[in-house]
Amino acid sequence: MSPTERDYLIQLLHSAGKLSSSDLATLHKMIEQAARDDLYGTARLWKEHATGDVRMPRILLVAEIAQTRFEGQAARERPPVPLFGERDAEVARPSPGRNYTGPMVGTTPDYLVQRVESGDYVLHERQRLAGNMGTGEVAVHYPFAVHGGVGLVQPATHIVQPEINGPSLHAHRRDHAEMEHSL
Repeated sequence: MSPTERDYLIQLLHSAGKLSSSDLATLHKMIEQAARDDLYGTARLWKEHATGDVRMPRILLVAEIAQTRFEGQAARERPPVPLFGERDAEVARPSPGRNYTGPMVGTTPDYLVQRVESGDYVLHERQRLAGNMGTGEVAVHYPFAVHGGVGLVQPATHIVQPEINGPSLHAHRRDHAEMEHSL
């Protein structure tokens, strides 16, 4: 965000309670754009400068949860955290063998935050993602272990769905584990 954009955002935040609906929409769009690059910095701007009775954007609620419950604790198992609001959602880390499709909506020092189709937010470890982020919606797939494994990223338009009748990932893992155990 440029200094001029930052100043304009702060100006909108100072008058947030008095904004017209079109200016409020502009404010929310600017918050979303800023959060993509610096989620915690954007949340800090909101806390320091927002005035009036204006609802905090959902992505900034995600920032609070990510910072207090997940940041700096990548190796530690953490259960999903409920995000209460208009529609209940969760903030969670990815699970092995799952695909996550949706836009990346936030960046923190440790994570990229993705809003998935269900409305939940998934925290992907930045250092463990490989592939083309592109713009817009992306698909992230964790073929095996999430912790220590790699999330494979591709534009959502290039998603290859597994064959319905093909062997499941669980069967493949079980066969692989049995083979290693017999060695």
